[in-house]
Amino acid sequence: MVTRQLTTKPAFLLFCLLLISAISRVPLLFPDRMVLDGDEALMGLMSIHQLELGETPWFFWGQRYGFSLIEVSFISFFHQILGYSDLAVKTGMLSLWLVALSGLFLFLKEKLSARWAFALVLLFALHPVWFYWSIKARGGYLTALACSGWLFFLAAKPSIPLWIRGLGIGIFMALIYHAMKLWFPSSILFVAALLYQQNKKLPLVFFALTSFVASFSLMYFLSLDYPDYWNPRVIDISLWQSNLGLALSRVQDFFEGNYFLGDIHPVKNWTLISWQLIKGLFMCSMILAVLQWKERTDKVAQFLFLGAALAPLGVLIITNEFFSPRYLLPAPFFLFFWCALQWNRLRYTGLLRTIGIAASFIFLAGSWQLTQTDYFQKRVQERIDKIALSKKLLDDGYTHVLCNTPETHWQLMYYSKGQLVCSGIYPHDRFQAFPNAVREAYNSGKPVPVLSGDPRAWQGLDKFMEPYGSQYLIRKPTPGQLDSMDFEMRILY
Repeated sequence: MVTRQLTTKPAFLLFCLLLISAISRVPLLFPDRMVLDGDEALMGLMSIHQLELGETPWFFWGQRYGFSLIEVSFISFFHQILGYSDLAVKTGMLSLWLVALSGLFLFLKEKLSARWAFALVLLFALHPVWFYWSIKARGGYLTALACSGWLFFLAAKPSIPLWIRGLGIGIFMALIYHAMKLWFPSSILFVAALLYQQNKKLPLVFFALTSFVASFSLMYFLSLDYPDYWNPRVIDISLWQSNLGLALSRVQDFFEGNYFLGDIHPVKNWTLISWQLIKGLFMCSMILAVLQWKERTDKVAQFLFLGAALAPLGVLIITNEFFSPRYLLPAPFFLFFWCALQWNRLRYTGLLRTIGIAASFIFLAGSWQLTQTDYFQKRVQERIDKIALSKKLLDDGYTHVLCNTPETHWQLMYYSKGQLVCSGIYPHDRFQAFPNAVREAYNSGKPVPVLSGDPRAWQGLDKFMEPYGSQYLIRKPTPGQLDSMDFEMRILY
């Protein structure tokens, strides 16, 4: 009986961990949800194409990175259960998030203990830093996190046959590289630290390298079938001095979690306290690391683990002026793990338990307060408006629409369940068939209206615009009007 209890306890802890993490996301799903941003809506459309046209979504439309097959397939599974809805998109990502947490838990159980695994992954899951992103489909971030967890589990589990470990390590490393390159440096350092602590490393490294080269090459050649439409440059080393001055505030913006692209939004008290607590725990961990250094027998591994935690922060120094906090998303787990290595050596289990419980409630309160911010409420209203707008366009008999506001064309196409075909102002886009179809419809004389935001932005055209749901509409735009609104109407093949 005792043996059975001991063997089932980790499974029970994992079940509790996943249940708590799933419940903590309920405020993001019910009763109201944020609108899908443009990239999320695009992922939903990729799923519709996977289900209805049989397309294989290897990569995010319009780019040769952002391995998307895993995320889109999760969305497609829930599309078949819940129908075409943003709830299916977000539930699919929540499921992938739980898969990621499972891998991280199993890894930490091997490396530390089941109780430490439960505590550490729970703190990671409840903190605001990943609150929004745990249900966000953006082509690579959740894929990289999930692959990381299972990669580390394989690297830390010597009892698994060597060839299986090597094969899996190579495949997961290739997936991480093609899903999100920002994850790759930390993953290499982390796996190197894990393997350094083990015997019989060379045969495993050989299998892993062989598997990685084969997997990487296959995915690289698959990526060549995709247009290189979106390949932004985010590095400008010449700005390192100004970036250094902004580094701490950017880290705070990231850990507070209330941002979209480069736009930062205010947070409330518990969210701010969650950041302050993380900052304090990291500083205490640095002190513990110094105090315990002489006793360490694994100094090389410790350096590698710390390097993995700090590597994602390097982007703070080399970024250009278009920095986005999401670039730091690889950092939290590596930082949490390195801190745990320092605290794990303390004998004050009662104190650690008290700190862990208090931190869990603070992190949860900080996450839930994100749903009470003006930004969240604005995006909730935006969802209501976009759903109503797509329905109104269909009811009025429109099938092709021109949009001059960011995100809108992707959102309308998804919320209309693929019945609307929309385009932005440019003749090229991530999926070229969409802007071509809209321009062909306009040239053939079909009714193709223009949707716009604030009509005051277009002097002289506001008199032609009528209020239309949450936006403004020109029902029959002339070529001159389109030119005045910066639409390029040529067709690219």
